[in-house]
Amino acid sequence: MKQYWLCTYPKCTHKNETTSHLVCRVTHCHNSKYYELFPFKKEKRPANNIKILKNEVWDLFSEWVRRSEANDEGYGRCVTCGSLRHWKAADAGHYIHRTLFLIPELVHFQCKQCNGYGHGVLDRYKEFMLKKYGQKTLDKLEYLAKRPHNYTVFELNQFKKLYQGKLKELHSG
Repeated sequence: MKQYWLCTYPKCTHKNETTSHLVCRVTHCHNSKYYELFPFKKEKRPANNIKILKNEVWDLFSEWVRRSEANDEGYGRCVTCGSLRHWKAADAGHYIHRTLFLIPELVHFQCKQCNGYGHGVLDRYKEFMLKKYGQKTLDKLEYLAKRPHNYTVFELNQFKKLYQGKLKELHSG
């Protein structure tokens, strides 16, 4: 954990110092006089970085997928192997990788073994998708997934609000 320090000497070239949070006191010497630095916390700026927002939205979306497909005790079944896992010990696995990552029909509860080590076990995932949605819908989803799309900050912020709300509904319900 970082601790930020501020020097009040007007001509200081080291205005901001960073130390461990365990450091209790920092001083600077200017013109043979010591100035004590003051601790402060940097303000968190709203996330306008696409990569940061994508990660935040994915975290919310992934949790929503896993929780919504789990039972009241928090356990769900992997769509590819059928194993029972707690939602915290599972992944939100994509049927099609490197895709529009927020199409709920393309993301389902998967155990870490199948999603990570098994690289999605796509042959069994496809069987699940065909049973759940049928060939016509699957073809449509595959088409949508392959269309390139660059999310905007506005879109990602809207998705963030949407999945925060959906998670609140799951928590309260």
